Amino acid sequence: MIRMLGGPELADQWHKLKPLVEQSLVHGSGSVTSHGLFIQCLGAVAQCWVRDGGVCITRYEYNEGNKQLAIVACTDTNWFNQGPEIMELLENFARETGCLKTVVYGRKGWKKVLESYGYSEPFTTLTKEL
Repeated sequence: MIRMLGGPELADQWHKLKPLVEQSLVHGSGSVTSHGLFIQCLGAVAQCWVRDGGVCITRYEYNEGNKQLAIVACTDTNWFNQGPEIMELLENFARETGCLKTVVYGRKGWKKVLESYGYSEPFTTLTKEL
């Protein structure tokens, strides 16, 4: 069962969830921290979804005035069995909250996994440390 944590329950459980979120963020762009996501979740800008063995952090973003739900961090010990259920729940939540699309931030391996869910790669981000 997947459910969203908020408020006092999130604050109480964060010490267990933080290592999982950080495990996911290691493969990201470095533009967000687990603490920043925790604050966003407490402020209802982001959402913390949990199930046994996994956590996903989503947040609302606005692109040219259009609301979208971004999947910022996601880790699950049983993704390949639970993936369809997780994606369906997040996409339904996005629709119900007025989002026009969902976006996923992550490493290239997600492209291969999420193509079967109808996701495409409209662009690639390249960076260089100076």
